[in-house]
Amino acid sequence: MIGVVNRTNVSNTLFLNYRIIITPIVWTIVSSGLCWYRKGERDGMYVIDKSTDGGVTWEEDIVVMELDEESIIISIDDGEVGYRQQVRSCVLYIDHVLTPLGFAGVENTDWEWIWNTATI
Repeated sequence: MIGVVNRTNVSNTLFLNYRIIITPIVWTIVSSGLCWYRKGERDGMYVIDKSTDGGVTWEEDIVVMELDEESIIISIDDGEVGYRQQVRSCVLYIDHVLTPLGFAGVENTDWEWIWNTATI
């Protein structure tokens, strides 16, 4: 499953009175069963977090990248054509099409994985 989840980050700033500043945080969620990955911006960086209990608890910052870094890891969240991201055996994979048959075909012939979280 791939989806987008909106979360709100609330911080208090003290001026002459109390103000609450609400900043929306948008996560891209990629999951299979109880294995979830959330991808998005936190503290000025692009991060990937992992949960093995369906999002109850998170191992944060398994991947940390500069926001302006040119990488398929970031750009795939915008729907990069010819690529997919999915969780297999609790590992997040990014795959790329090699032939017109694409993902309907055979791995390493028609498509290949180009990155996964098991190799970091």
